[in-house]
Amino acid sequence: MDSYGSWPEAEWVQLPPVTLDAYGQPDYGALLRYVRKQIRGWSADYVAEQYSTALWLLFGSEDAAITARWIQKMEHDNALPQDPVRRATLAVILGIPPAALGLQAVFKPNPQRLIIPRKQRLDPAEYGAALDSYWQAYYTGTAVLYVEQIMERFHDLHAAVLYQDTNEIMHLLCRYHILIATIACDQGDYKTSLEYIRDALRLAKRLNNEELRASILGRRAGVCFDRGDHMRALAASAEAAAIAQQLNTQRDGPILRPINPLLDGAIHLSHGQYLAHAAQSDDDLTTALKQIDAGRMLLAEQSDQPNVHGVTASASWIHHRRASVYLGSPLRAFRSPEKALMEIAHAKRLRAPNERRVLIYTGYLEARAYIDRGQPEWALKLAEDTLEAVEQMKSAVNLDRLGQVYKLLRAYPKYGEQTEVSQFGLRLKVAGIKLQMLG
Repeated sequence: MDSYGSWPEAEWVQLPPVTLDAYGQPDYGALLRYVRKQIRGWSADYVAEQYSTALWLLFGSEDAAITARWIQKMEHDNALPQDPVRRATLAVILGIPPAALGLQAVFKPNPQRLIIPRKQRLDPAEYGAALDSYWQAYYTGTAVLYVEQIMERFHDLHAAVLYQDTNEIMHLLCRYHILIATIACDQGDYKTSLEYIRDALRLAKRLNNEELRASILGRRAGVCFDRGDHMRALAASAEAAAIAQQLNTQRDGPILRPINPLLDGAIHLSHGQYLAHAAQSDDDLTTALKQIDAGRMLLAEQSDQPNVHGVTASASWIHHRRASVYLGSPLRAFRSPEKALMEIAHAKRLRAPNERRVLIYTGYLEARAYIDRGQPEWALKLAEDTLEAVEQMKSAVNLDRLGQVYKLLRAYPKYGEQTEVSQFGLRLKVAGIKLQMLG
């Protein structure tokens, strides 16, 4: 998906044209009734229960009791809530785009804005230190709070390239492109993320910096993987790995430098993970694990190197990659939830207290492993606990991952029809609404 809206139930439905009511106004009530009865096949009681629960989760206090009679009267009288958030919540529960109910300004627009370039000389060292702090905020929590600062610095750098056309400034601008692309991906805006990555690759080409290009291609692979395009992820990752190999073989050359070992290790880790998600044989899995082990050795031996590419280099992430390998193959015969759970246990033991992204990814992988192991009730409990951390971090990509867990639970024989599974689906919807609300 290239934007918010990947709700755990069906995708947005095809709607009939909106008719007019007796007063010449768009009859949104009739539209709601049509979707509820004819498309969803839901009773007014069911919608009332879902709507009441969603309002309680959003606002923390009970509204006036929502009954089946209230739903039917609202539809008949075309008396939808005037509050845009309450109206949008009703639309999302039924799987109707909020815009179809006359709402245009409930959710966040594209945050990009124009800033007039200023003729000033900036301090590259200060901008580099700020970039490191933004990466730290991203990995330990969320960088969303700093987006305005980041965009302002980005535009400053963009303007400075015109007045201080130096490789140092251009390199910094490229690294800010990568950070912004990563944040956009985390917010579920894959299209914007890939656009920033495309521009970063152009800058890297102008700089003739192959190490930087390998770093950017690694990020492109991650974005493609998060959006579900595993083949493009593997292609970008393979290209990054090829560049890393070329740089290492020319270590003593007069022009090309050896690649930063932290970046080299991160590329190996990711490439192994993507190989596993295309695995069709034991040999494929062995190759994937060899990539992971090679990355682990690079990270362990070069921990004193500067992390100029903002890569994840903690020990717990290495075990996450191995766990992902054991859960990645599209063929059930080549997945091993037991081995994945062993790796997850190591990741838990090695996780630093401030590694919140590790905590969230641990919950996601563990839930996936328990589903494969035939213990959906454990998977649901883990997903519910993880959702709280995802909401605090305001991470759309992690919300989508929990949506994948929900879909697997819904498809699980017998257990998928349990009430607690449906309730988790509603909590996911509400979390998505909160993520999109203005303010």
